[in-house]
Amino acid sequence: MGGELYEEMGLWSPREGWETSINHPTAGSYRAIGLDLQGASPEQAARLKQQLEATKAKLESADDVQLATLTKHNLVGDLLYGTVFNYFALNDLQDQIAAQSSAIISYRLPSYGTFSTNLQTQYWYGLPRNVTFGGLSMDIDHMKQQRNSKTNNKDETIAFSQSIGSRMSAMEHLVPEQMFSTETEKAQGISAVKALAIASQQGQKIWTITNDNVNLALSRINLGADAEDDIRNAVNAGKIATAHETRINFNGWVGEGYTLIDPNTGAGAYMISGGGNGGFLKKLGNLFIKGQLILGLMKSTLLGNFLLKGLAQFGTAIFLGIKFFNECSSKSNAIALTLIFTMISIAIAIMLLFAGPFSLILSLAISWVENKLAEMIIRDIGC
Repeated sequence: MGGELYEEMGLWSPREGWETSINHPTAGSYRAIGLDLQGASPEQAARLKQQLEATKAKLESADDVQLATLTKHNLVGDLLYGTVFNYFALNDLQDQIAAQSSAIISYRLPSYGTFSTNLQTQYWYGLPRNVTFGGLSMDIDHMKQQRNSKTNNKDETIAFSQSIGSRMSAMEHLVPEQMFSTETEKAQGISAVKALAIASQQGQKIWTITNDNVNLALSRINLGADAEDDIRNAVNAGKIATAHETRINFNGWVGEGYTLIDPNTGAGAYMISGGGNGGFLKKLGNLFIKGQLILGLMKSTLLGNFLLKGLAQFGTAIFLGIKFFNECSSKSNAIALTLIFTMISIAIAIMLLFAGPFSLILSLAISWVENKLAEMIIRDIGC
């Protein structure tokens, strides 16, 4: 667990042959693969909704017999797949609306992407030593359409492709945010267009990079080495890159966003750090969902039932630990506070094992109190 894997996915076209993408997922991550062949299926959407509602009913029942029937796919797989399914379905719908209003004929071609848990690995002499949950990641490797202007105007087709490309990139952070946010806690996602917007708001210069200024631009920007190599290679191949000057820090996510557009077609890649052609969800404020994701990495055994009853407590411990390390100026104080609140969460989780059918409600209520207490310590006492 924690090691880097090699993955190659692709589609075969009678016209263009194999079109593949190579990724390096982390062993132990949970990945949902979404396919959009010729549009989303209403029957598939209805079936997925029924599965999620059935899982929700079992969780809310707090019945040990029903909880024991839940698998990691029920708890994590359907939720992740539902997110990438919604991404494709919403884009298909908006593409149809945009095409009708733009005098464009547009057809979805087979496309695919993933939505997965993101694991961060610490290595010791080249061997995985520790693995932590870092967030959720959307990677849309292959999003393809056939588009033509009704007036056979190539410029109109290119403009349409560029406009929907930016929207597709934005949806890579908007859809996960909508899926994982609650009324009180908003999940925060990042995508290429959002990263560029944040950099612009911070006063960074946004570079449009072509063959004419590639050397100058790369001497002025300070992004990751992989990103800069990617930009140079794409520009040398005739594409136009858009990038900001330096890496941004957004809710603990540090990286860059950039676009690589083919001026002849308007199609392109919308990239964020790590080579992902998609988005990343870093701030999971929904403690209930966070507990499900942790539990989903295990089978629903007796240990799983124990964790389920204290899932908000385990989610709280992780959430507050991240909060302390991000907001405390003293790392020693952050470590001490994290240990204290972790011990409190473990003790409460053990007590909740005997709390009966109201354990989930009690756990969520106590988690809210712990979160408010931590905020008071950071704000009023300081750390």
